[in-house]
Amino acid sequence: MRLQYAKEAQMRFIGHLDVTRAFERTIRQARIPIAYSQGFHPHPKASFGPPLALGIESLAEYVDLQLSEPYPWDIVASLNSILPPGLRIVDAKPIFGKTLALNAAINAAAYDVSLPPEVELTKAVESLLAASSVILRRTTKQGIKDVDIRPGIRELRSGSGVLSMTLTLGQQTSPRPMELLKHLLGWPSDRMCALKITRTGLYIERNGRKLSPMQVL
Repeated sequence: MRLQYAKEAQMRFIGHLDVTRAFERTIRQARIPIAYSQGFHPHPKASFGPPLALGIESLAEYVDLQLSEPYPWDIVASLNSILPPGLRIVDAKPIFGKTLALNAAINAAAYDVSLPPEVELTKAVESLLAASSVILRRTTKQGIKDVDIRPGIRELRSGSGVLSMTLTLGQQTSPRPMELLKHLLGWPSDRMCALKITRTGLYIERNGRKLSPMQVL
């Protein structure tokens, strides 16, 4: 069973591990017949999509649940009646046959950033999209490294107080939303933290097509 869920309000400050624990508790309380792994420390067979950075809201996170038997009731309503505020199931769809794990399949993410009225990014966006490379400096375990993030920027547009961007995931050149914003805005970190960023979609790009994890089922 594939679930799409939203992570909003104060839950945007809760880390990925705590979100998985919240789901495990909710699944137990709702008596969802989830399958468990074998061994001395069995755990629920739940596979989550790419983690969301702290401080970012989302309307489109995903988790796959392997059920041990059919669930006869409305799984969306059952989970939503128990999940903590800020976590909400949006949709559910059964999985038939084998499918790639969400983390392996999802390779792009879309974001909307709400901008203050005085911020105008049209020219900065046009300049960035016209550039053949966009070099950012990252601090890694191996030290400071220059990375060209331009190949990882799929879409970028600004208008009506919103910056929309679609970025690749899981590649060395994949931009992080905050580092791209800092490059465009040039703001200090404390001002950047006040921006409202929402992940609006996760996608599987394959053979020139961009599909949501629900659309591939």
